[in-house]
Amino acid sequence: MFRACACRGLILGVVVLCFMHSPALAYVDHGAVSSELMNADDLKGGEDGEDLDAPGTAELSADLEDLDSVHEEGYNEIADAYGGGEHAPKLVDIEEPDLNPEQMQVLHTKIDADADGKISTAEFIAFWKAREIAIDLKHLDPVFSSVDQDGDGKASMEEVLAKLGGIESKFAELTPETDEQKVEETELKKAKFKASDLDGDGYLNKMELFELGRSGREKTSLQALDVAHYVKRKDQNHDGQLDAEEFYKITHLTKDEQEKDFKKLDVDGNGKLSADEIGHWHTGVFTFSKIVAELFQIADNDADSYISLDELRSSLPKLHGSDAASHMHSWATDEL
Repeated sequence: MFRACACRGLILGVVVLCFMHSPALAYVDHGAVSSELMNADDLKGGEDGEDLDAPGTAELSADLEDLDSVHEEGYNEIADAYGGGEHAPKLVDIEEPDLNPEQMQVLHTKIDADADGKISTAEFIAFWKAREIAIDLKHLDPVFSSVDQDGDGKASMEEVLAKLGGIESKFAELTPETDEQKVEETELKKAKFKASDLDGDGYLNKMELFELGRSGREKTSLQALDVAHYVKRKDQNHDGQLDAEEFYKITHLTKDEQEKDFKKLDVDGNGKLSADEIGHWHTGVFTFSKIVAELFQIADNDADSYISLDELRSSLPKLHGSDAASHMHSWATDEL
């Protein structure tokens, strides 16, 4: 059974995930969309999520057998980044969460922004986005303190790179990179640091570090750096865009799922994904929208494009074990 670090986006963003090809597979972020970030390159330099049952992936088996121990080591670094104690995320076995009607009533009220007694797709997505920001803000102080090693109230580039280096070393054996790739990664980190340094003083204050940590989830100049780096890594014909084969070189999706998703992402229908189209995928909204669609397929009994409290309650047995249930369980049990 895999073990998951039950933490949220900011520390993973600042320490690992904000740099798109950093080794971050070991942690499942229940409050964020993790599937598109848990890439095979995070294991052995491949791309996009790995399907352990798919043809051609047997070579990963030996490495995957060691993931639990790697998770433990990497977790210790993550826990230290939170400052330890009550701030530290918990390392837990991944199990299907149990939901109950009382939790659903509280959640339904919170998500139902216009208080009309029913929840729309837009309200679900808006709640998810707001929750992600709230979680990141909650952990901002311990995260910043872990980066600001000299305690001067500001994070230098050296301090940020040192923290990243400490985390990445935990996964070095599972993430081999060429010397050229290592240089590219370092240059990306430096560029993102400079883009986050809004006042140009050579340091990051708390809110600048906060924005750096969230860079992948908003369409900003920071995200543009990530996307450009991502395209460069996967663009085999060097046309500045990704076709389906490049985008899904290694993936956990079935061929049918790949085709459906690619068609939705390819807004202009030219058979390739532009930086802007990849940016939308990179924010997580695309993947979370799929989770919400699954929820509505299960719970929207009258097919009116809304979910009432009664519909949500009556659908609990069918929702058990779904991605939507996992998110809602997290929302119901976390205190912000």
